[in-house]
Amino acid sequence: MENKNLKIVLVGMPGCGKSTAAERCAKKLGLKYIDTDLCIEKNYKMTIKTIFSLVGEEGFRKLEQKVFKDVILKENNFVMATGGGLPCFFNNMELIKKHSTSFYIKMPPDLLTERIFNSKKSRPLTDNKTKAELLEYIEKILIERETCFLKSDYIYTKSVYEIEKFIQEKISYIPQAQ
Repeated sequence: MENKNLKIVLVGMPGCGKSTAAERCAKKLGLKYIDTDLCIEKNYKMTIKTIFSLVGEEGFRKLEQKVFKDVILKENNFVMATGGGLPCFFNNMELIKKHSTSFYIKMPPDLLTERIFNSKKSRPLTDNKTKAELLEYIEKILIERETCFLKSDYIYTKSVYEIEKFIQEKISYIPQAQ
């Protein structure tokens, strides 16, 4: 029996692997892959970094919320990777809770720091920081955001390369992938 409204949303800090995990899960489960950052870039025809430079974080968060709300309310059968801060602004976490099954990919600050510092991906809030500054920033932001992330339906603390099994175990109506 096919579920016509399966919505899985991955939340967590930048660098925890939401995009990679969501893409892998979507493929394995035969669902659509949605990355809110990619949706924003497509909608506004510019990079996240450019949007930040033009309208700042507050302006970005408003655009992000508009795109996210449109997707969470209108799309079906997907695995979504959110931007790291998305759940913690406006009423986004409440929308996630109401309209999807959410998974928080929890990772310690030192591992997040390593992953972001060694990543080639540009992140407006972490670019141009030394490793020590990055760790300090991540620890601070994690304290601010974790209360929000912990509202997720499930908390995942293992390798993002095994999250599909965890999701399948938690959502009983997902057919087991081959």
